[in-house]
Amino acid sequence: MRPAVSVVVPFAGSREQAVRLLAAFARLAVEEADEVLVVDNGGAGGFDGLELPPRFEVVLADAERSSYYARNRGAESARNPWILFVDGDCRPVENLIDAYFEAPPGGLTGAVGGRIQTVASESTLAARWATARSLVNQARSLQLAFGPAVATGNMLVRRAAFEEVGGFAEGIVSGGDLELCWRLHGGGWAIEYRERAAVEHPPKATIADLRLQIARWAAGNAWQERHLPGSSPPPPLAKSIARALLGGLRGAFPLRLESARLAFVDIVVALTRALGRLGDNAAPRSIHPAGAAGSIVVFVDVFPAVSESFVASEARALTKLGWRVRIEAAARPRVPLLGGSREWRVDWWEDQGPVSRIRALIRLLARHPIRCLIDLAGRRHWPTAEAMPLRGIAPLAERLSELGDDHVHVHFAGPAATHGLRAGRLAGVPVSVAAHAYDIYAGPTALAEKLGRSRFVAASCDYTRRDLEAIAGPRHAGKVKRIVMGVDGEHFRRSRPYPGGRHVVAIGRYVEKKGFIHLLDAAALLRDRGGAVRLTIAGDGPLRSLLERRVGELGLGASVELPRAPGPAWVRGLLDRADLLAMPCVVAADGDRDSMPVVVKEALAMAVPVVTSDEVGLPEMVKPGWGRLVAPADPEALAGAIAALLELPAGERAEMGRAGRAFVLEHCDPRREAGRLTEAIRASASGGAAPFARR
Repeated sequence: MRPAVSVVVPFAGSREQAVRLLAAFARLAVEEADEVLVVDNGGAGGFDGLELPPRFEVVLADAERSSYYARNRGAESARNPWILFVDGDCRPVENLIDAYFEAPPGGLTGAVGGRIQTVASESTLAARWATARSLVNQARSLQLAFGPAVATGNMLVRRAAFEEVGGFAEGIVSGGDLELCWRLHGGGWAIEYRERAAVEHPPKATIADLRLQIARWAAGNAWQERHLPGSSPPPPLAKSIARALLGGLRGAFPLRLESARLAFVDIVVALTRALGRLGDNAAPRSIHPAGAAGSIVVFVDVFPAVSESFVASEARALTKLGWRVRIEAAARPRVPLLGGSREWRVDWWEDQGPVSRIRALIRLLARHPIRCLIDLAGRRHWPTAEAMPLRGIAPLAERLSELGDDHVHVHFAGPAATHGLRAGRLAGVPVSVAAHAYDIYAGPTALAEKLGRSRFVAASCDYTRRDLEAIAGPRHAGKVKRIVMGVDGEHFRRSRPYPGGRHVVAIGRYVEKKGFIHLLDAAALLRDRGGAVRLTIAGDGPLRSLLERRVGELGLGASVELPRAPGPAWVRGLLDRADLLAMPCVVAADGDRDSMPVVVKEALAMAVPVVTSDEVGLPEMVKPGWGRLVAPADPEALAGAIAALLELPAGERAEMGRAGRAFVLEHCDPRREAGRLTEAIRASASGGAAPFARR
């Protein structure tokens, strides 16, 4: 008996197309537990009043006009362990679902591609070319050099794998299916193929429509290359044209007109692919009216990052205070946070093609030639690796002006700070910078320059505030403001009684500064002394293999888990089941360190006692009433503190957790801290005009 399947079909068309879709998918052989979810991404109400076949449901998802957004929304509504994505213009064979399971997918199979057969309703040149060239060939895409991949026109995905890697990237037009498969492959999931699981796909009927399709795909390929360098390098144009010309000549001698016609289309397609790679891959962005308080744009290097949930928390709190908030981000994380970007308009720079950048540059040069000259002259102040060409900064400055942003707030004093300061100066918008940890201690780049050029600087704790004041120097030390990264106490609160067992949890990136290697040594000491704990260290990162090897060396395989943490909801659930959070932070060999890890605040908000290192800003947060501080990099002391806390009666530990929650609610309220940020923004605005007044 095969498992139940949820079929997800994105749709953005007319009522006539809706009728055709229902007719095509009604032929599917479905079982009682199966379901077909048609995700209406167009918002035109094409299905209103139509009678749906049994087990069919229409899901409205028109907040973003992106098929990948629609597919994610469909997957979130799905109930079954397998999700079958099929495009709305495809016609599935009756036994499509059963054919996927004729050979059961392997236990580590994340996705399975089915055949996409080009079937033309009329014999136009474009349709004949698509058929002859096998325009969509799933078996061929499994052989891609960067890794196996299949297209969403006909793709079965294991739900657990889909959720583990964060679903489809949202906000893009094309290329998200292959990119998802590469993430699955990189995460250890296999990609399979089923020839008999087929859908019929109608090709474009005209050369003009074919060119639009090819250009869209090419823009997606260029985006893939920017997002994952080496994944989709541009094909050699001259070689493609030469191959097409040779095919045309072969068709002419002896006379084979059809071969010559197809070779002509080959040339058109090769040129279209080359030009299409210059275009944008951004889905249309909505423009929200400015809030009563004004408009803030948050600049970050990566968004939304699981390890930087405080950025979203702060943006959410600012929105509640009446600000319009939008995000400018250089890139998406390698593993996206499913649904993590939907609350705001997000503009990712990696979605922009060369053409839009050059257009923005021309407009900026025409409007503000003096500012552009000053920016070019000032590039010597910035690190070479961060000195993006003016054509890259131009679209950012243009959006600041056109969308009416009042203030730029940058998180992390790395590349995003350089880009934000330059864009703000070009647009005449004031800029502030929030410096956190690695950007201060591990890899500071022109940090004093950035602090000096900012309207003010946000520090997340007294530990970093003191160091930032010293770096800024006497002239700019007064700019540094303590603004804590808050935690939403309503979002992070217990849903079940304190467990009262011996489950120790640690959460964070697998990097040296987290001190997880010492936590494993402490767990071994506890076991040897008869006080074994169950230990979960959730996260991912470059030291995964080191931690896994250390687990084996210490013989801790039966009591230690190293799961990935796919998102805030999962983290919240893990903390809900935890008896204690361990955060044994250290200063890494290269100077990298945490400042005040947000996960400690999240654990306290969940009424979980904590054991941490007496390092960085942690003593400001962890007090004897709800935790223990130990010397960093000391497994013996760490084991002793964990044992002492776990030996306390469960009721006493629960009371410690409640005291910690009360402290966090009082001192780390995101709305209050957003209010402090608001006060700093207004004070900096009243203290003087922006470097250039906006016109």
